[in-house]
Amino acid sequence: LKKFKRINLIVEACNRLARPLIIVGTGPARKHLQRQAGKTVRFIAKIDDTGLRELYATARGYLHAAREDFGMTMAEAQAAGTPVIAFGEGGAAEIVVHNETGILFREQTTESLIEAIKMSEAKEWDRQIIMRNAQRFSEEHFKNHFLRIVHEGVIT
Repeated sequence: LKKFKRINLIVEACNRLARPLIIVGTGPARKHLQRQAGKTVRFIAKIDDTGLRELYATARGYLHAAREDFGMTMAEAQAAGTPVIAFGEGGAAEIVVHNETGILFREQTTESLIEAIKMSEAKEWDRQIIMRNAQRFSEEHFKNHFLRIVHEGVIT
């Protein structure tokens, strides 16, 4: 949990909406986030892979407020069929198909995130479409794509 991940925006949005939020991880921003957190926010320091997959699969959405080059957690959440609500720059713009596999919000503000959460809650998500989208980032897809380039000289 680091400041640049902008988890403070997520906590503030969920506080204001009185929505449940589970934050997984440790790090230098944890104490500040715990002080900021309202009654609906829960922290989990460590979780195994099975537990994490279960959290993704049962979540109504995965919130991501940082601008990152890729953002593996967004692909992991989608692999479990969970829509991603993310700041629409950087890797999120490559991973999330707006209104199909999640919602991209334009500004790194609590208000913009709140609007995106409300949009996501109003939508019926097709978890199968979300999971198929995540397959673009699977190891199997990467291997097949790489081998196609090597053998056929085709870059798609």
